[in-house]
Amino acid sequence: MHAVLERLFDRPAGERTPAAAAGMLEPEWVRLCDGDAGLAELFAEQAEREQFIADAHSALAGYFRLEDPRRLEPAEREWYVEAELPSGLRLRGYVDRLDVSAAGDIRVVDYKTGKVPLEAYEGERAVPDEVLRAGDLAAARGDPPGAAAHVPVRRR
Repeated sequence: MHAVLERLFDRPAGERTPAAAAGMLEPEWVRLCDGDAGLAELFAEQAEREQFIADAHSALAGYFRLEDPRRLEPAEREWYVEAELPSGLRLRGYVDRLDVSAAGDIRVVDYKTGKVPLEAYEGERAVPDEVLRAGDLAAARGDPPGAAAHVPVRRR
């Protein structure tokens, strides 16, 4: 899923459609498996692989319900950031996508393709990844982000 969304933004804005993304799913899976034999072994049975691909199609449909990639031109994708906080704690990771508006507002986007956490684990008790990445980003760029957002592509 991440690979499809990353490569989707390689296309011109007008070509970032649900059909284009859906057509990329299986070729991206094959490409990833070719680079890592262990991935193909995750689904020993054909039915498991078919279910995995069907779930990925469902997740892509969820993504397109949340945002229209034809309207976005990310400033960064799969951007590695690293920063040291005043406490000495070193934070590092990848930002899935960084959007910068014409006004200079920054939005850190983290695609969430796994299981959506239960409501009981949301809120005060959880520190989302994108908050940490926003801290990384602020230190790395010297520009505090205006927003940090999960882009969940699955439903509960």
